[in-house]
Amino acid sequence: MREVELVRVLLERLWEALASDPHRKIASVRVRLGIGCAAPERFRMVFERLTRGTPAEAAHLEMDIIPMTFRCTLCHHTFHSEEVLGECPRCGALGGEVLGGEEFALVDVRLKSAEDATVNSLNAPRS
Repeated sequence: MREVELVRVLLERLWEALASDPHRKIASVRVRLGIGCAAPERFRMVFERLTRGTPAEAAHLEMDIIPMTFRCTLCHHTFHSEEVLGECPRCGALGGEVLGGEEFALVDVRLKSAEDATVNSLNAPRS
């Protein structure tokens, strides 16, 4: 399951953010997730399961969902699809050259201290 692998990579980045102050907690996490990379519902479920008992357990997960972008191999029309294998709206062909929708990036992490509700943002570089 690709979602488990991606959440584990994400958690490694989160633990790095906490390394300087292990008493802090993760308040929220924002990721950019292409639907060709992982199913958003499964990603959320895996995130919630793997963060139980960790400093990220109560973190709010925000996902910027990126649709698939294809160039039809028959008519060369560029189109977006919410499906991993989209149908060209111009000629009806399935799929095509993938131009986007396979992205995964940590966009932002917000931390709070264990003692109070102070929240700091660690804006992650977009990749």
